[in-house]
Formats: sequence, structure tokens, C-alpha cells
Amino acid sequence: MVNNSVVRLAVVEDILDLIDGTREGNAESGYGLAYNKDNAFKYLYDYIADDDCDVLVAERDGAVIGFAMLGQSFEFHDKSFCYIGKFWVFLAGRRTDAGRKLLESALAWAKEKDCSYVFVTATAELHKKEQTLFINLMKKYGLAERGPVLSLKME
Repeated sequence: MVNNSVVRLAVVEDILDLIDGTREGNAESGYGLAYNKDNAFKYLYDYIADDDCDVLVAERDGAVIGFAMLGQSFEFHDKSFCYIGKFWVFLAGRRTDAGRKLLESALAWAKEKDCSYVFVTATAELHKKEQTLFINLMKKYGLAERGPVLSLKME
């Protein structure tokens, strides 16, 4: 495993690199949906610009190889939840420490924000091997299954 990834907060200038990765992720998911670059740009931009959200990027040798989208939400509580909305290691970043470092940084972000819980879902409909690796990484850092995620494909 290559151990030289660096994680930092994303800035607007990272969006084009992230768009390339989200295009790759969309193709790898089992959704079968057409990729929309304009929607991807707006979604990423809104996360970076929002005070309650951040995007973390993992880099190696100056290239973005993964990202995590984080949101803080108080909902009905006196302490906030942290939601990892997206967590993706690009193909170029697989078999590196990028996933571990992204997750460690996400957990540090949640702790810094004094979040009470961290939630993440494995809903990209990846191939079984990738899905299992994602779930195992999350469990290694203490995240536990709290019930099923249910979905319905709308026709």
C-alpha cells in the first residue's frame, strides 16, 4: 500500500478535478444514470461554500485522488450530527492510504465540530468487492451498522 496521501479542505479551484472523479464514480456505481457536469459543479460548489459543510480532498503528488463531503446538522438536538454525504477514492487512489486518511480527517472534522454522531451510507451500488472494502474501512474506525437503507428506483 502506498502511504503518501495528504488530506486538506477543498477550495473552489478543486472543483474541476473533483468533477473528473465524480464522473468516474458515477460510471462505477450501479445506478445507470447519465452524468451531468453542471449538476456536479453546483453540488460541489454548494458544499464548499456552505458554512455547515466541507469537502475534504486526498492528494498524492499534487493530484486529487479522492474526496469526502461532510455536513453538520443540528436537526432537533442540542448537539449536531455529522453526515458523510459522499466518500470516494478514485481508481488512481485505490491501494493507497487515501481512504484511511480521508476517514481519519472526517472523524477529526466531526470531533472539532463537536458532533454527537457520524453517519455514512454505502449506497453507491458498487461491485461487491468495493462495497465490502468501504464497509470494512468504516467498521475498522468504529462505525457500526444501525439499520438498513431502503430505496426505490422511480420509473
